Amino acid sequence: MTSIEKRVFHLRVKSEDGKAWRLIAASADCTLAELHRTIQGAFGTFEASAYAFTFGEAVYGAPKGSRTPLRRLLTKGESFHYQGDRTGKRSYDVDVVESELVASRRHYPKVLDGAGRVPDGRSFDSKLSQWDAQSMKREQIPLDVDVHTYTLGLLLEAVNPNGPLTGSEARLHGFMCGLVAGPMVMPSQWIRQIFGEPEWPSMEIASSAMQLLMNTYNGVVRELQEGTIRGDVLGADWCEGFIFSVVFSQGAWNQAIARDAWLHATLRPIVEGAQGAKVSDRILVETVFQLRDWWREQAFEPSAPYRRTEAKISPNDPCPCGSGRKYKKCCSPLRAV
Repeated sequence: MTSIEKRVFHLRVKSEDGKAWRLIAASADCTLAELHRTIQGAFGTFEASAYAFTFGEAVYGAPKGSRTPLRRLLTKGESFHYQGDRTGKRSYDVDVVESELVASRRHYPKVLDGAGRVPDGRSFDSKLSQWDAQSMKREQIPLDVDVHTYTLGLLLEAVNPNGPLTGSEARLHGFMCGLVAGPMVMPSQWIRQIFGEPEWPSMEIASSAMQLLMNTYNGVVRELQEGTIRGDVLGADWCEGFIFSVVFSQGAWNQAIARDAWLHATLRPIVEGAQGAKVSDRILVETVFQLRDWWREQAFEPSAPYRRTEAKISPNDPCPCGSGRKYKKCCSPLRAV
């Protein structure tokens, strides 16, 4: 299935004194008002509302031209000037260094690189700069203040842009469906597959991000409890995410399939869907609930009673190792306690 593409411009934004710069990737549909807020966030300034973009003799600002999209104004190799406040202290030269087509599911803007301190004295940090740029573009509180202004998709783009589940809500949903319907896996194990190992700017942001992730996961749990799966996410990407959860728990799945070949045959529609075959939503949904029911039966299957194969050793008996000491004072596991 061919994904829809959109144009993205790479903008090198440099302060006039040359002490700070940012490389920003912005969608061609981004308006000048949104680009103004993006640059403000990328450089760590959040209060300026007056601005001006100068293209040769043409000047755009608020409100004139604020809704003009970049695709109407920019081409690769073009340069223009941006003034971020009324005083002229925040003036920047902007060069369009690249123009490319990308998958439409990707979120922009992105802060790709940069250097120079922000006004509060912090050194440049690409992740935090990107959070602030995206938050400001959406006219919301910067993420270093409140992580809840972000969707999980935008958060993943910021902290784990190359992750296997980043960039597709359907793939992430499929992965979580696989976790819920498959063998039990503790959150501490699979969270790393989603977020990677980011260096969070603060514990508050890390805690809020985990809460956002678990809210999404619990939403998937509720779907399966109610016997439904969102129809808008089912498809090849969703199947890829589900199979990624199978690969993640490969040991448990391999052991289960070795015991019951039915499991392998039942999983096949999702495997084929991940490979690009057209599989109906009904079959995918039925497959998920069949797999979930199978794993539930294994979880509640009574285990055989434990039977001791060796003679019981009393704590005061001589230790079997031949040391001559009492067992409780020598090789007993309780000694470590």
